Amino acid sequence: MLEPAIDASRLRRHGLRATAPRLAVLAMLGEVGGHQSADELVVELRRSGFPHARTTVYNALQDLTRVGLIREAAVAAGALRYEADTTPHDHFVCRGCGLIRNVTAYPVTQPPPPELSGVVVESLDLVHRGWCEQCAAARDGAAAAPQA
Repeated sequence: MLEPAIDASRLRRHGLRATAPRLAVLAMLGEVGGHQSADELVVELRRSGFPHARTTVYNALQDLTRVGLIREAAVAAGALRYEADTTPHDHFVCRGCGLIRNVTAYPVTQPPPPELSGVVVESLDLVHRGWCEQCAAARDGAAAAPQA
């Protein structure tokens, strides 16, 4: 787990009280890395001895996201994913195995569509979908296999 004093200081600098659930969620997300659902974080927290209620974890995730300490990754239908990497980036999602990988942000050079005239866009989430190396190779191998 991350250093609690450092995490508490980070929370306070962002205007949040350093509560035990926020500290635990921030530390666990940094420790497990990747793109975790709230339910996956609840399981990991309970394994580590933090028996916080699911609602408490959801609230902590919302607070941490709101102040920019973590990032939501809306990469698939269903549960949001959360990650500690808050640098600008896009995502690649494998259609076969579900692998989620951070990729360099795609430069948006086009003006926003007319439907967004007058609104303030704060972020753009671009998700590239396709087949990872292993799934692409497996598909190619299955396609090349002779039919019996």
